[in-house]
Amino acid sequence: MAKKKKNKRKAEMVDILNLVKQTGIKSEEKLNGWLKELLSEEAMMELVKLGTKNHKRIMRDIREYMNIITHYLNVPTKDDVANVAKLARQIEEKIDLLEEKMSIYPVQKKKTEYKKKHTKEQLRQTLINNILNATSTKK
Repeated sequence: MAKKKKNKRKAEMVDILNLVKQTGIKSEEKLNGWLKELLSEEAMMELVKLGTKNHKRIMRDIREYMNIITHYLNVPTKDDVANVAKLARQIEEKIDLLEEKMSIYPVQKKKTEYKKKHTKEQLRQTLINNILNATSTKK
């Protein structure tokens, strides 16, 4: 009995979904036909062109006014933020280069210090030996 109810509900849901789908397809076809008729008229096309030109002009004016307002309010503009991001990227790249150079420099410095220290040690040992030899030969 419970399975029959579930199957009946599923069938009803499928019928409802098909009905919604068919209604959507018919509505889309009607809407597309209406838009094609509307846009095929010469006067309507001129009206759409005029509307887009006005929209473009208004958007340009709004952007211009926003830049003026942000300047007076001392608020960064979109261009300011983009410039700061660009500078930050450049600084990061320079820091990375410096870090690379700094990581190479200590290795080279240690090698030269070792050579200097080793040479100083040899010189000191030689001097000590010479002094000891000189004092021992005098006795």
